[in-house]
Amino acid sequence: MNAIKITKSVVDAAKPGDVDHFIWDALLNGFGLKVTPRGKKVYVLNYRVEGSRQQKRATIGPHGAPWTLQQARKEAEQILFAASQGIDHNAEKKRRRIESVDLAFDTYAEFFTNEYLRANWPGSFDRASSVLRCHAIPHFGKKPITKITKRDVAEWLDGLKDRNATARKAAEVVGKMFRWAEDRGDLERSPLDRTPRPKPNPGRERFLDEHELRLVWRAAESLDHPYGSMVQLLALSGQRLGEVSGMRWDELNFDQSIWEVPKSRTKSGRGNVVPLTSQMKALLQKTQNIGPIVFSVSGSNRLGNLARLKRRLDAKIDELTREEGTLPIEHWTLHDLRRTVATALQRLGVSPDMIEVIQGRTLKLGAGQRYQRYDYLPEKQTAMAKWDAYLAQITAEQCAEESSS
Repeated sequence: MNAIKITKSVVDAAKPGDVDHFIWDALLNGFGLKVTPRGKKVYVLNYRVEGSRQQKRATIGPHGAPWTLQQARKEAEQILFAASQGIDHNAEKKRRRIESVDLAFDTYAEFFTNEYLRANWPGSFDRASSVLRCHAIPHFGKKPITKITKRDVAEWLDGLKDRNATARKAAEVVGKMFRWAEDRGDLERSPLDRTPRPKPNPGRERFLDEHELRLVWRAAESLDHPYGSMVQLLALSGQRLGEVSGMRWDELNFDQSIWEVPKSRTKSGRGNVVPLTSQMKALLQKTQNIGPIVFSVSGSNRLGNLARLKRRLDAKIDELTREEGTLPIEHWTLHDLRRTVATALQRLGVSPDMIEVIQGRTLKLGAGQRYQRYDYLPEKQTAMAKWDAYLAQITAEQCAEESSS
């Protein structure tokens, strides 16, 4: 390999040929200039890592800013020094590229969502993917998962401390993503290991009394479709908000009076057959079918901005209490309707275990029960018929006047 002292004049005078050709430097062994047939000039370096007989070639960069001859030669010297210490420039460059692209948090979170969450968390996929999309990705962005520290995670969770349920779900989902990355060999150790997790708030005990439930029902009646109808079905069915808001027409069987919630949409990951009571059927049958989703403006997407829906409900309830001269109701959530149904069913003589079955919760089964697949549909229908009649009675009554003193 003939070598000459590479100077700026040599670089400027280099002409392209039919194939790539190289000019090697006499001052720094392995350093050279590659000239392509199109006239592109690129600084390169041949090197061997200490302890290896294999020669490798590093591409430093094209001639011009920032790679002047002086800067390129300096970079070549640094690569050679690193090689003498056993560090492979090309391997390090590849590792950094993988970190910045494949292991960037936003890219990896999307990969985890599609490859793991979708298949393994069917019942809570929407919630888990939403937490990643709305709370984790905006914070960590393109930072490689290998560079995220315990301090980074602690600061992130501190930012969610006012939203306890979200913080706990976020820690659960991101923690699972890091453990999955460990199992794949993409991460040496999860930064969430031994990191204190947000503690759950004391369980809510709130349920609506008859007067409050009547106000919510009347307020929902005043809202335009599909918002009011969805709130009423929450009260009629006692099912989870996500299951009701995502209800599809193909899940409903009006001939058999059942709503079959698939396991892909339940929190427990097990399907649930919900009886359609007379009021539920009446409400659904007067709902226009404009697409696969029942409670939808477009027919294809479930309702968004449920916080705005709740504010509209509260405003209407305040208006009703002022008209009636009754006391305003205490803070409540849409999920409290589910607890209200469970409480009322127990008052109506339905066993706690049957209430669990109706609401699609996972029962702790013994060894003998684990193989039982009876769905208790007749018992569910009897229980829900009691609730349907009870709700019809209290929503039909005149609002009882309460003293404001």
